[in-house]
Amino acid sequence: MVRIVGIAGSLRSGFPGTRIEALPDTRDGLKRYLTNRSNRRCANSELALMTALWGARQECAAITPLFLSHYDRDSNYDVGRPR
Repeated sequence: MVRIVGIAGSLRSGFPGTRIEALPDTRDGLKRYLTNRSNRRCANSELALMTALWGARQECAAITPLFLSHYDRDSNYDVGRPR
């Protein structure tokens, strides 16, 4: 089995706490899912990553998303304010 790790580098994640199981099984479901997420101010790179991981899962790959913004939340740096 192929294993794929997708890394999203955006610090303003619109996917807090996202589990890959939340991705829908159908293309129409994916369109609705992404539209909903884009309304939550997701970065375009994150939407592209989730689309690519969805496609890989459709080909039976084991996929894991990794959002670097989730790790930044543990630091003292506030991504919402300039330094």
